[in-house]
Amino acid sequence: MITLSAGVVSPEKTTDPYFVSNRNAYDSCTGGWLLRAAVTVTRSSRYTTPSVLNSLAAANFRGSGRPWAAPAAGRLPPARSATSSWFSARLALARGETSLPSLVMPTVRTRDPFVDAVRAFAIIGVVCGHWLVTAILPAPGGVAAGFNVDSPLRYLPGMLPLSWVLQTLGLFFFAGGFAAAVSRARAPGGLPWWLGKVRKLAVAVVVVLTGWAVACGLWAPFGLSWATVHGVLNQVSSPLWFLAVYVALLAFTGPMLRLHDALGLASALVPAAVAVAAEVAVAAGAPTAVGQVSVLAVWWAPWQLGIAMARGWRPSAVQAGALFVCGVTAFALLITVGGFPVSAVGGTGEPRSNIAPPSPAALALAVAQLGLVLLLAPALRRLAGRAFVGWVNERALPIFLMHQSALLAVALIGSAFGELPGLHGLPDDWGWVLARLAWYPALAGALWMLLAGLGRVLAAAPPGPAPA
Repeated sequence: MITLSAGVVSPEKTTDPYFVSNRNAYDSCTGGWLLRAAVTVTRSSRYTTPSVLNSLAAANFRGSGRPWAAPAAGRLPPARSATSSWFSARLALARGETSLPSLVMPTVRTRDPFVDAVRAFAIIGVVCGHWLVTAILPAPGGVAAGFNVDSPLRYLPGMLPLSWVLQTLGLFFFAGGFAAAVSRARAPGGLPWWLGKVRKLAVAVVVVLTGWAVACGLWAPFGLSWATVHGVLNQVSSPLWFLAVYVALLAFTGPMLRLHDALGLASALVPAAVAVAAEVAVAAGAPTAVGQVSVLAVWWAPWQLGIAMARGWRPSAVQAGALFVCGVTAFALLITVGGFPVSAVGGTGEPRSNIAPPSPAALALAVAQLGLVLLLAPALRRLAGRAFVGWVNERALPIFLMHQSALLAVALIGSAFGELPGLHGLPDDWGWVLARLAWYPALAGALWMLLAGLGRVLAAAPPGPAPA
């Protein structure tokens, strides 16, 4: 049920997960704090009698001066779905309605439309990026005899800036931190909560790997080589490092929440400092293993900022702009003066990569991307209402795990017709890039078919960067 008490509420001091989720919905409608009343939502499927609200008739909306209208007698309607309630609230606000039935949000809501839009953009960036830079080079006997993988980034320097847009892991981990904070606050215990997350993610990984094992087993009698099997498993399992980092950050979400409560936004500086210190130590002669600390530290920083948003942080345009400018400036200095690669991803043939392990340049890029999406937050919140964004969010984990499978399936099937431009062959000119873009509809169709099949099983597991 809903209990209201008069008084101005400080978002920074309010940590009740249901209150937080409702506040996110209210903020998505107006861009600011709506009510001068504390709203605490429990797991009840129905709302309390409105008579308890009569004492709040004097509570006003900020800036409007309109009073909180006391509803009619009787119980309010059952909880609606998160999506329908969100849009109902937007329409009610547009009409000037201020009654509880028009504006109250469902108890199950744990999503922020802005974060949903960011997550959707991040997954689309990863999919389009991987499809663009993964070229299949068949062995002399064809793909069935084996294949190597190459990237057009090795041959076309003009494509390198595109990696700054399509490498969106920082946004992924930002969304993951938000989701983990909301989910962890609702969990009765840290270890059972973490084990439940790990179990569901492990099931999803096993489903994908088992599907490929069966496919390779069926193809083996027709001349499939172990070299091809090895190449397939390498490509299918390559995204799993992300899940390993995600699981590790999940394990420390409780301490990270306490770190935020103690330091506020400054808590994000802790992992940033660790990442920079590890880079400096390696440059000064420390073992390269020390640099592996950055695998967690770099992505912990945007994760911590996601926690801050779940705790009530609503950055102003000035804060968002500062993040963007600082991130862009740091990234530019690191690649021009610091000697870090221009590409945000690997595959360029350079001895050092910004992604394995992630460098300070990867951290700066993540900060710049986060600042940019925060500047675009009003537009992204509107975009979150599109059906496509919701569709992508609901299938974030299956899409992430199976997008490379879709590419491999099309490449392997296509190899039956020889070496096809844009699908196979050396990606050493812009013609290959344009031909690969022409293959995107086929790749998207293959991914859709995989989602229609294995995706139903994977849907039972929560996406790494999405709310539970």
